[in-house]
Amino acid sequence: MNCAAAGLIVTISPSYEIMMDELRDYRFYADDMLHPSPVAVSYLWECFTECYFSKETDRIMKEWEDIRKALAHKPFNAQSETYRKFLTQIVLKIERLKEKFPYFDLQKRIRTMSSSIENIKKVLGAKRFGTVVHRLIGI
Repeated sequence: MNCAAAGLIVTISPSYEIMMDELRDYRFYADDMLHPSPVAVSYLWECFTECYFSKETDRIMKEWEDIRKALAHKPFNAQSETYRKFLTQIVLKIERLKEKFPYFDLQKRIRTMSSSIENIKKVLGAKRFGTVVHRLIGI
């Protein structure tokens, strides 16, 4: 497609140029000395987001990053009451994000988290926690 003829504006992210001009030091390269290190990738990503993303997009990404980190958390005791509360808080954060942005497809995450909470409840033998989970998944 001829972008100019279609009236489209095309830009590129100057990642290569940034690597060559700003990140020339060896610490910005992976062990193979060819590819960028994680530090360089983070820097390039930061440059990209500052240039191409709105403040609102940046805020949404930070909100999701907090949830993503929480989802990646490995508990010491996956069957504890403390972990159940932690998971419940994650579900509530996901629900708040879903309310703000209904077009985000988060239902699978909510079901997965709710299932984990239900399993912990079974292990703990607790019945008083059902209303929150059932309200969140629409049962």
